[in-house]
Amino acid sequence: MWRKLGVRLAIWAGATFFTGELLIPQIFKHITLRQRPDDPLIPISGYSFPSGHAAGSTTFYGFLAILLLLFYLKKKSSKVVVPILFALFILLIMISRVYLSVHYPSDVIAGCLVGIGTITLSAFIYEHGFFRLKNRRL
Repeated sequence: MWRKLGVRLAIWAGATFFTGELLIPQIFKHITLRQRPDDPLIPISGYSFPSGHAAGSTTFYGFLAILLLLFYLKKKSSKVVVPILFALFILLIMISRVYLSVHYPSDVIAGCLVGIGTITLSAFIYEHGFFRLKNRRL
């Protein structure tokens, strides 16, 4: 991406991933201090709300879908299949976190909303800010 689209867009993507996958979920975890469900199927530590996996996967796959749609995918069928496939990945990750009993359903929903909010904010910054390419809109 750095070579094809330039350093500004690579920084924009990296900042989006860092914010949605790490920064915002960790801030909320340390504000809410919600304990994880009892008897998880895998050993895990830390706080539960929001799900970092749900936030991270939503941010990563959602943002990656946008990048692919904007800059790489040309076929109409690909522009339909890729977002559906990525949404399925996100949903499966969210379900797995609840199945493993490491999160409550509200944790994964909140994590997904964090990811969606991050992508929305990132798109707004792209449209109105420093990272915009000539004549390229989201």
